[in-house]
Amino acid sequence: MRVKFAFLYEEGKEKYNVYHVFRVHDYAVMTEDRMRKAEYPGEPKGDYFIFRFDEEVTFGNIDIASLIEIRRLLMPSISMEPQSSKQERISFHIENKMDG
Repeated sequence: MRVKFAFLYEEGKEKYNVYHVFRVHDYAVMTEDRMRKAEYPGEPKGDYFIFRFDEEVTFGNIDIASLIEIRRLLMPSISMEPQSSKQERISFHIENKMDG
């Protein structure tokens, strides 16, 4: 499955329904060493899965809290917990069904 969009929201404030949606240009695994060379803030620990975003897009009014709850019900084995207490945002993706 190819990720097409990423939803970013402030963790713990889903009820305010403030979010941003970005088209995903591409994604890759970035090694810990490359993260250091790229001057990633903090201390990288292991390899990272990264997204490169294109423009921000609008889908209309989406109920983020409900979308998160549906995702938790459909995929309970995949944690949505942040990897670090310093992480302020988490993202998840949905497949764009309009593209077939």
